[in-house]
Amino acid sequence: AAKTITDSRAAIENGNKELEGLKKDLTKTEEEKIKSEADLAKRQQAFDTAKEAQKRAESAIPRHKEIIESEDREKQRLTQELETVKNSLAGNSQRVVSISINDARQWLATTHVDQSLRIYDLKTGTPLMRFSAAIDPAKITSIGMCWLNSEVLVFGNQQATQAWSTGYGWALEKTIGSPDDPSVLSDRITAMDFRLDGLSIAVGSGSPSRSGEVKVFSVETGQLIRDFGEIHSDSVLGLKFSPRGNLIASSAADKTVRLLDLSSGEVRRSLEGHTHHVLAVAWQDDEQTLASASADKTIKIWDIETGEQRRTISGFGKEITALSYVAATNQLVTACADGQARLYDTSNGKSLRSFNANGDFLYSLSTSLDGKQLLSSGQSGTLRLWNIEDGKLISEWE
Repeated sequence: AAKTITDSRAAIENGNKELEGLKKDLTKTEEEKIKSEADLAKRQQAFDTAKEAQKRAESAIPRHKEIIESEDREKQRLTQELETVKNSLAGNSQRVVSISINDARQWLATTHVDQSLRIYDLKTGTPLMRFSAAIDPAKITSIGMCWLNSEVLVFGNQQATQAWSTGYGWALEKTIGSPDDPSVLSDRITAMDFRLDGLSIAVGSGSPSRSGEVKVFSVETGQLIRDFGEIHSDSVLGLKFSPRGNLIASSAADKTVRLLDLSSGEVRRSLEGHTHHVLAVAWQDDEQTLASASADKTIKIWDIETGEQRRTISGFGKEITALSYVAATNQLVTACADGQARLYDTSNGKSLRSFNANGDFLYSLSTSLDGKQLLSSGQSGTLRLWNIEDGKLISEWE
């Protein structure tokens, strides 16, 4: 009986051990099940995200096809222009007939076989102006010219003397709006931008902390073309036509960016994410990417098709006041209140170069069409011209 009791106790003990092992195995199996379910949920979420991205991509295909066709047409046009220029350079149209330097030895004037009058910077050789001169081709070899103060005189044998002014002047052509008529523009004008074709101008205004409006006027007639209404809840601070002129990006003190459709007069998309006034916007030449700068010391890069943020660029000392893409590249130049202009690659957010403005509170900047030079201005009243490639300061004007 004692042996039986001992054996039974040993059996019970072994059974308990086996039960504990089974419990551990069950716990491990349950943990693996939970992990597998979580992994499955992640995979399902990734699948759903990829499927949604595929839908967006498929829906964007027609638009991208239109863009590609438009770019192809533009490429053909530019190719034709290039061939025309090459043919012109290969011929005798560039042959100089007469030449003259002004008394200050600042400018060089030349007349050519193609009946053009051209003005160059004598120091740098940079072309400044070009005029079409009414010169008789049969008498082209007997043409002369001279300077009279800021005018160039072209004369010749039995040829009417012509005078061309090289002076720059401004004349008021028209005024849009009136301080006494809030129906045209409700409050102070805080942002403007010309369409690339020069036929229309977008104007941003609005009552601070109450409304922000955008209107588009005809440059030629001054008449209202499109009134988008009070699309912001605070003053508009930035406006920019898209490269093709069919969209307008507006930014405001209400921390938002709006994409406005010029043809329909509707807000196509609202972009939110900044935490302070949005001071400036800039389009990339593909019209699929928009950059916005804010007093929250960040720049955001937006996908126009989806409205999503591609990237946020930070690390600025103060607010960013102006933006400009460099020609047809991913490079973006920024002006900051900390006295620095900076160059970034928006495809990866990498800082490429800085341009030191000696602590000047920068308000605005502009890049040359060829993407080689940068011009900035600020509170000090100094204009600075830099070479973008190496960051060297070329000139300063006070």
